[in-house]
Amino acid sequence: MAVTGATSYKVFYSTTNNSAGATEFTGDGNTADTACIITGLTNGTPYYVWVKAVNSAGESSFSPASSPVAPATAFFTVNAATGDDTNGNGTTIPYKTITKALSLAIAGDTVTVAPGTYDAALGEAFPITVPAGVHLIGDESNKGNNGTTPTTINGGGTVSGLATFISAAVVPLDNTVVAGFVITGTAPSPAVSAPMGITVGNDNVTIRNNRVVNSGKNGIYFFGGGNSCTVSGNVIQSNGVSNNGNGISFINGTGPGVRVENNTIRLNAYGVEYDAPATSGDLGGGATGSAGGNTITGNSNIDLWTNVDVGVTISARNNFWDHVPPTATTSSSAIDFDIYNQFGATIDLTGAVLAP
Repeated sequence: MAVTGATSYKVFYSTTNNSAGATEFTGDGNTADTACIITGLTNGTPYYVWVKAVNSAGESSFSPASSPVAPATAFFTVNAATGDDTNGNGTTIPYKTITKALSLAIAGDTVTVAPGTYDAALGEAFPITVPAGVHLIGDESNKGNNGTTPTTINGGGTVSGLATFISAAVVPLDNTVVAGFVITGTAPSPAVSAPMGITVGNDNVTIRNNRVVNSGKNGIYFFGGGNSCTVSGNVIQSNGVSNNGNGISFINGTGPGVRVENNTIRLNAYGVEYDAPATSGDLGGGATGSAGGNTITGNSNIDLWTNVDVGVTISARNNFWDHVPPTATTSSSAIDFDIYNQFGATIDLTGAVLAP
């Protein structure tokens, strides 16, 4: 709204409600306008805005602060067949690689990916790291596989914080979503003996409606963080078959903060592994609110493997198993059991159902 007698305006912004420390925005070059677009802000961060009216007599005092507002989020598109990393803009012309789009995305942005194969031959740099606060979305309605052209991420690269013999296809950072892909972790070199599909060392990560399949070692590998994470609606299959790997691994005490529900975890060497010093786990009915509904079946060695301490409870209510009641063993060499429970942890199997 114009101010009577004003010939121009000054606009200030800050992440705190304190005009004294606010930054003046001079970027649009037209101070006579009664509207401007402030650029260079961080998506997802609230800002306060003030205005001063200016004329030949000087400047007014600061206007009242606006209510906190966050800058608009951006949406980038990726298409392996029609995209262009050099001349694309991620909107009218999609980028060719996920790597390119993620190099530009910031917290609050969404990168949507068309069906196609996203691998090193296309130009992807592995591991594909999803920046904090970014949503990476493929063909979620089909869990990455529409039957004609899957939305596939296939590859691997070494991961910061992990041994050099471990690689990953996808590494999601804090507050990210990965949904709608067929993900396979492969070894980038002979020195890598443990290729993973997805490695998680951060918090508030959502992995939903993917097919995490055929990775050399583990499908999904939690090695740190894990607070407020969700693994939901995925098919986690045929991982670690020749390398004694797992569908999902929780190590270094991870697991208590991860909600695991409505997944199909089958035909891996081991289904789900909880390692000490985890203090709990939630496959159903636990502290994170998991609904259960996981089908944990047909894994060649053990469906649920744990070496957490006696006194720890793994909640595994309302899931589908190979046997009802689920069979259990304390022998590390046993196979074809539903559960291996090395130290006598409590495993809550209420509502167990025979897998179809």
